[in-house]
Amino acid sequence: MKSECTSTSVLELCAESAQWAEQRESELRHSAPNCPTAAELWHVVEILKDIYAGDKMSAQQANAYILELEGISDKWLYPEGDSIGIRLHPILESAIEGLSQSLEAAFPDSAEMFRKKASLRGLKQAVQRTTYLRSLNPPWWSRIWIRLSARRSRSE
Repeated sequence: MKSECTSTSVLELCAESAQWAEQRESELRHSAPNCPTAAELWHVVEILKDIYAGDKMSAQQANAYILELEGISDKWLYPEGDSIGIRLHPILESAIEGLSQSLEAAFPDSAEMFRKKASLRGLKQAVQRTTYLRSLNPPWWSRIWIRLSARRSRSE
């Protein structure tokens, strides 16, 4: 899929990211919200090792890896706001895209379906990201409503 040098540096970055996630979880005493866990990032390292091994991969295996990587990648609701996500999220998305292209080449009759699935996933991510970002900074009327609701519940 990629050159030996590139795959080695990607694997090193993924392993470092998993170590940083372990350190962060150790300091927080729980996993960080809206981010994959360290165990999931170590799983990414194992998946990428398999992908970069260069062995012929079955379509079922490629699809299984796509689903696993999508599940892990989608846990970052706002990867740009996470020191690990800003580096690792593009790598995961690139691996997903590469596997998807392999499946499209293997099944040219289903290529349109794969593209639609990727498009819907992108839409889902955008909705989740927007919802998350709005929850971080709600509009002024929502903040007032929350305060009024809290007062009302205390008086009852």
